[in-house]
Amino acid sequence: MIWLLILGVAACAQDLRVYSEFTRIDPFGNIVRADRGAPPREILSSAVPRNGHSTFRVVVSGPTGTEYSLFAGQNPDDAVGLEMYREIYVKSADEWIPDSLERTELPFKGRLEHTAQIFLMDLRVERNAPVRRIKVEPELLISGGWITYPMEVRVIAAVIPPGAGVSPVLPKLALPPDANVTAVYSALLCDTPTSDEPPISTATPPMPIPSASARNTGIVAIMTAATPEGTRCSAQNDSP
Repeated sequence: MIWLLILGVAACAQDLRVYSEFTRIDPFGNIVRADRGAPPREILSSAVPRNGHSTFRVVVSGPTGTEYSLFAGQNPDDAVGLEMYREIYVKSADEWIPDSLERTELPFKGRLEHTAQIFLMDLRVERNAPVRRIKVEPELLISGGWITYPMEVRVIAAVIPPGAGVSPVLPKLALPPDANVTAVYSALLCDTPTSDEPPISTATPPMPIPSASARNTGIVAIMTAATPEGTRCSAQNDSP
C-alpha cells in the first residue's frame, strides 16, 4: 500500500507525529501489522472526558544514532496532568511490538537506537476541569532544530463516574489494540473472567501497554452501557 511506503520513508527523516493509542508503531516507524487498515487519521483536536485518562502515541523519527530532546507544552500551563512513557518492545514472530512502558521525565533526552522511538502520552483531566479548548503540544529538539506538533485538546462536559472501570484479562499481544475494548465490554457487561491483578498504577513502571489501554477504554464501556441487550455479548474476549 502506497501510504505504508510513504510512512516508511518519513520514518528516515527527522519528524514528530502523534497517533491514536490504537495505532502501534514499531521502532522503524512502521505501523504494526495487526493495526494496519485505513490510513491513520491525523490527531489535531481530540475530545477528552473529565475525571479520566486519555492517551496518545508520540513518535520521534530520525536517522539511527541521532540525539534528541522531547518536551511537551501546555496552554494554559498545567491544564491537564501529563505523563510521558517510553515504549518497550518485544519480538513477536517477525516483527517488534510495543508491550510495556517506562515512565520518563520531561524534557527527555535520548538517542535513537533505530529510526523511531515511540512514547505514550497520558493526559489526566480532573473532575472539575473547565469545559474548554486547550493546547497540548509535543515539542522536539533534534539536530539543532525545533519541531512542534500542533495539537488541540477539547475538554468535554462528560465526567467519568468515580470508581468506573474493570480489569479484564489482557488480550494476546498480536491482536489489534481494539481487542482491549472488546475485553473491557466482555468483563463489564458479559461476566467474562477478570484479572486478579491490582488496579493499574502509573507510578510503578514498566506498565503493560494493554493494561494502560484497558484502563482508558474502560471509560468507553461505562459511557455506552446502554447498548441494546441483544448486542452486548456478541464479541468474545480472545485472551491468552
